[in-house]
Amino acid sequence: MKKGPALKVVASTRQSPPEPLSGPVTLVVTTDPPLFEPSLKGHLGHRVLVFDQGDAALTRLQDLAARVDQFVADFRALPDRWTGQKFLKYIRDRREFDGVQVWLMADHWQLPQEQWIVKCGAQGFIKRKPDVLAAKVLGRGGQRGSPESDRSGPDSIVTAAGDPWMEEVNHVFKRFAGALGARLLTMQALEAMESRGQGDRHFYLTDLSSRLMNPGRQSEFLAALKQAGLVE
Repeated sequence: MKKGPALKVVASTRQSPPEPLSGPVTLVVTTDPPLFEPSLKGHLGHRVLVFDQGDAALTRLQDLAARVDQFVADFRALPDRWTGQKFLKYIRDRREFDGVQVWLMADHWQLPQEQWIVKCGAQGFIKRKPDVLAAKVLGRGGQRGSPESDRSGPDSIVTAAGDPWMEEVNHVFKRFAGALGARLLTMQALEAMESRGQGDRHFYLTDLSSRLMNPGRQSEFLAALKQAGLVE
């Protein structure tokens, strides 16, 4: 009688399926995922999802719908040109996302700028640091108005959205760029301030006027600002 082949028990090479998403989910969109992922270790993939592309993040937001309770995005532009302000507008324009809290991450900002984004529907700014993000996302403190929030609050940006001076400059700029063009270009100028760590008025005016492209229009814009008493 022939013996059957010997059977050997081996460990399965099949990987366990990822833990299914359950409970509230936070979406984080940033230009630098590797900076934040270590502080979120153990929560990635089931409680926190991190993206570096706007379209991918919004597709997941649509898929998860009411499961998403927080959306945290860099104020600066992603490689595909999505920005924190653009995400904020997209989410607040859609009633199905009324329950989603939107936080914007930045290295620097001033109180008028935070007041502006809160007026537009955000919860506020948080510092673009791994420990601050982890505290916000994982619920280890940092509510607005708390001492921890104050330590990571407004600092060096002097000129910001919501600043009356800037709003007057932008109003004049509309005459030269048109309403739609001015909206896009002023947003780009603000992003340039954030990404380069600049905050003075001269930088903003120089950057904004350069976006008119035509040197003649640039001169006319600066002359109109001088006439309005906004520059010397």
